[in-house]
Amino acid sequence: MAAEPENFLNRVLLVADHPTTGAIVREQLSGAGYDVHWARNRVEACVLWKPSYYDVVLLDLRRDPDQGGNFARRIKATDPAQRILFLDGRNGSKEAA
Repeated sequence: MAAEPENFLNRVLLVADHPTTGAIVREQLSGAGYDVHWARNRVEACVLWKPSYYDVVLLDLRRDPDQGGNFARRIKATDPAQRILFLDGRNGSKEAA
């Protein structure tokens, strides 16, 4: 039996530096059928992220918000089509420019 092709549309990179928030978001998304890869800081996120692999990157780096912005800019420089959403309360949730 052939393996089913991977569906990247269900793959999410969650970058959350608060353990409670990360666990809640991961649990909710996993329960909704998403394949969630959780990075607990920017360094872990840099190791996990690769172009054209994740449908969306969810950023919640409240403990170091500048690092979230820097990481988003690095991603966009490498893969301009990558969807990035900030979940850290910057004017509500908003997509990275």
